[in-house]
Amino acid sequence: MASEVLGIVSCPHCGADATVHRQASRNAKLYYRCYDGPNGACGTIQITLEGGQRWINDNMRPLTGLEAQQAAQEAADIARETQLKVAGTKFSNGLFRALFRDEDE
Repeated sequence: MASEVLGIVSCPHCGADATVHRQASRNAKLYYRCYDGPNGACGTIQITLEGGQRWINDNMRPLTGLEAQQAAQEAADIARETQLKVAGTKFSNGLFRALFRDEDE
């Protein structure tokens, strides 16, 4: 699952907007994700050395209100999909299905 979106940076590879996140490790370094480039996705770029971290901090801009809403909605959609996937695999033939199946089944 993706980390919270902290800001936006212009991808140095393709120029598209990339989202900035913080790693979920002890060091908690910043990284960026570019999935909307003109030639496809650049992917997740982790530049963990001091110069790369400084570049991200210097070039990152905070999210606008609309961008923050979109990021929150996207995170909620991903969480919902994950929950449905887990519920579908764990309970596909068990008690959950027996309790909540339609009358017509």
